[in-house]
Amino acid sequence: MSLYVIESLQEAPRRKLFTLLGVEYQATPLAWISLVYPAVIGIIVSFIALSERDVITRILTGIAFGLCINLVYFIHGLGHILSGRLVSAPMQANLITATVFVNQYTDTVEYPSWVHIGRTLGGPIANAIAGVVALVVYNAGLQSPVLGFFAIANLLFTTTILPLPAMDGIVIVRELRDWKPRR
Repeated sequence: MSLYVIESLQEAPRRKLFTLLGVEYQATPLAWISLVYPAVIGIIVSFIALSERDVITRILTGIAFGLCINLVYFIHGLGHILSGRLVSAPMQANLITATVFVNQYTDTVEYPSWVHIGRTLGGPIANAIAGVVALVVYNAGLQSPVLGFFAIANLLFTTTILPLPAMDGIVIVRELRDWKPRR
């Protein structure tokens, strides 16, 4: 079980939502919570950052911030999907749980370290690209609080590259430690 998942990945039933680029998106029964808690976080941020606005505007903007957080998760997963395809080690499913999206690979062969590192880097790189593009658009004149939040959230999500438990960075450190050269 992943450190950030409150459900049993082995026992929780799954419902197929859709398929994207050959990867099945699935959801657990508690996946609806992953829509609620980002909205709560977004509303809190909105009340702090937009204190000069009226309450309804802050609530609606906070809900938009929450949707941005979910879009950031989606972009991260899409980065992993694309990088997995790029290194010929594709993801089989992306499971949406109550707390996080879980990339699922059913590797039938032992891949060299560079493959694991390559598909691991896809998520943070996708968030970095999305964050920089959003920041450029924001600075070019479209200074919407939602776009600014989206840019910052993507850039903050690149911190998954840090070598912390259940984060992308721990995979990179593990693979560098156990490096198996290309044959």
